[in-house]
Amino acid sequence: MPKSSVKRKTNLDHRNMFYWAVRIAMDSGMRIGSLKKLKWKHIDENAALPEEKKKEWCCIDVPPENTKTGIGYRCTAPIVKHLNNIRKFTKFKRPNDFVFTNQSTGKQWSSRIWEDYLMELLVEARLADWNLTTKQGQGNKRIIIHSGKTLTYYSFRHTYITFRLNAGVPLAIVASNCN
Repeated sequence: MPKSSVKRKTNLDHRNMFYWAVRIAMDSGMRIGSLKKLKWKHIDENAALPEEKKKEWCCIDVPPENTKTGIGYRCTAPIVKHLNNIRKFTKFKRPNDFVFTNQSTGKQWSSRIWEDYLMELLVEARLADWNLTTKQGQGNKRIIIHSGKTLTYYSFRHTYITFRLNAGVPLAIVASNCN
């Protein structure tokens, strides 16, 4: 396969994996720093659930972020389908591999990949437009968000909290799942 075709396929695989990363963030409440550090070994089935529920829900040992607390935690989330979809794209499925692995290098996704795909997602969702006066490497200045609000990965965590509370999940459980 020509080099440009390989790069195009890798980019498409990364875009698909990024979509599932957003879904995992919205369905688990994980912070972006923890999501970036997520490895396959951090995920296992919840033995307490009935077999039918195990097809949807799994346990996550959420890795600690580089924050003042630096505390990891365990939660259960309905992300099995998302993880199965990522497994279709990734070449890296060993326990110590990052879930979001650069398919060309085998290394953890760079901050640039996370940043670029978030901006592309916001533009494709018609929440933002490209700022034609800036260049790559200028972060969020590369897009203009229509609402004037700041939209970041943390917005997906807020989405999770809102969805769970609207679904009638007790506040204590939502708080526990968000650590």
